[in-house]
Amino acid sequence: MDERLNLPSASSRPRDSRCPGAPNIIRSLQAQGMELDSGSAIADSGTRIHAAVEGRDIELDHHEESAFETVSARLANLREQLCVPSDAVEVKETRLWLTQNGERIASGKPDIVWYFGDTAVIPEVKTGWLNAEQEDANLQLRAQAVLVWLNNREVIRVIVALAQAHGENPMPAEYDEAALSMAYREWMDEIDRCNQPDAPRVAGPLQCKYCPAKTHCPEAHQVVKTLATAQPGVLADVVTLEQLYDACAAAEGVIDKIRAEIKRRLEIDPDAFGGRIVLKPGRVTTPIVDLPIVFARCYEKGISAEQFTAACSLPKKNLLPLLKAATGTKGKALDALVEEIIEGATAEKQAAPSLAKVK
Repeated sequence: MDERLNLPSASSRPRDSRCPGAPNIIRSLQAQGMELDSGSAIADSGTRIHAAVEGRDIELDHHEESAFETVSARLANLREQLCVPSDAVEVKETRLWLTQNGERIASGKPDIVWYFGDTAVIPEVKTGWLNAEQEDANLQLRAQAVLVWLNNREVIRVIVALAQAHGENPMPAEYDEAALSMAYREWMDEIDRCNQPDAPRVAGPLQCKYCPAKTHCPEAHQVVKTLATAQPGVLADVVTLEQLYDACAAAEGVIDKIRAEIKRRLEIDPDAFGGRIVLKPGRVTTPIVDLPIVFARCYEKGISAEQFTAACSLPKKNLLPLLKAATGTKGKALDALVEEIIEGATAEKQAAPSLAKVK
């Protein structure tokens, strides 16, 4: 059962504020028993890191261990920067509810809240590779601040901050009672818009990225259709090209999910599409797995060890498990050890440039 009770949440605000119709279509699909898009491997990794931050004993891979160390260091720095006393009450992973006339209408689950005096500090852990929206504009943090304020009579001042595993350093934002009251009214208005039967659905790169309904959403499908009929090669209009660029970001996730759903059905029933779409066998590769044997045979043909090793490459990621097993080192200390091992033995190679949207 969804612990959010299928109601709006602080974490869904970045989506709901841009696409008010999203909650309605999600609830409708659930009522029909439709399968919604599930979390990715990246989301699963984030869940493990959050569990470690919460204090649970959990096995992390190398990248997760490094992320956990970064988050832990940033949390410690935030405590010092914001003068959080050592005896502050710390509450982790507790769902708080927004109510109206005694009925629950929305919720949020801050990773951590530190309470002291009339102040609450909410450090939100983020484990993704992209920067989260900055604190003073972050709608999830804004909603969490409201929830903490409403659920604790002593609190009249809330500070929110991000503790990101890979993104920028925290830039705390503070809410006084006037700002909290305004944020509360804004959220209530947003919830009211989302609860309207005709709340509009609006496709876009941010709201569609993690929306569980995108595989079934007509507006998301229309973005794909628009791109399919576009002719960017003959477009001289820069504005139109930029709009198509934004549409690409919204469509990519939809296309991936559609393909994944088709593949899932074919794995269950190979004739699900009457033979019009089939699963082709994967390409067979033949990687060399026994380098000593190959080297010995090459050596017999006159190839020196230097010539042979020059033709081979060793990704840094392959060194990690070797050194971890041999030394017991992990996290950032393991990264440092790898750099020590490969010092003077690498060459730089720059990838092709990529597109990026500047906010």
